Amino acid sequence: MTEGRTTSKLSRILKQMKIILLDVDGVLTDGSIILLPDGDERKIFNVKDGTGIVWAGWAGLTVALITGRQSSALEMRAKELGVKFLRQRASDKVAAASEILESCGLAFNEAAAMGDDFGDIALLQHVALPACPSDAHPDVARLCLWKSKHPGGHGAVREFIEKILRAQKKMPGIRAHYGI
Repeated sequence: MTEGRTTSKLSRILKQMKIILLDVDGVLTDGSIILLPDGDERKIFNVKDGTGIVWAGWAGLTVALITGRQSSALEMRAKELGVKFLRQRASDKVAAASEILESCGLAFNEAAAMGDDFGDIALLQHVALPACPSDAHPDVARLCLWKSKHPGGHGAVREFIEKILRAQKKMPGIRAHYGI
């Protein structure tokens, strides 16, 4: 497929997205985990990625977080960002996504997903728009239609959301929230 045809296909797909499914470790974070003596863990989130998630909500897009791990820090962050769908300890991310999509009345052809490692491959193969951070495993990157310039936890999610919002011509509304 030529570059022009690929760009045109990506543009069409971006305009159809209604939900964004995100892995957490390696996508919303850089993959680092601080384990605490009480068994809980701490994660570092990028405020720019969080802002992108908030913007998606303002623009009418649904964002869901699907992760194989469990973390109270993630619960707090999801609540803070207004994320309605958080699935932790998801051993089957496709099943978790299916349940979320069904509850929203959406289908996989209206879904974008960002993942970075083997645990995300099955989900990325089901969505219309598979994406990854720049530091995703090569096997993941090969199957993605879009790849961020940024690594996980360092703005990849924000860049992805902005790409969708720009394609859907929703950035002027976002800018209006700031009076610009």
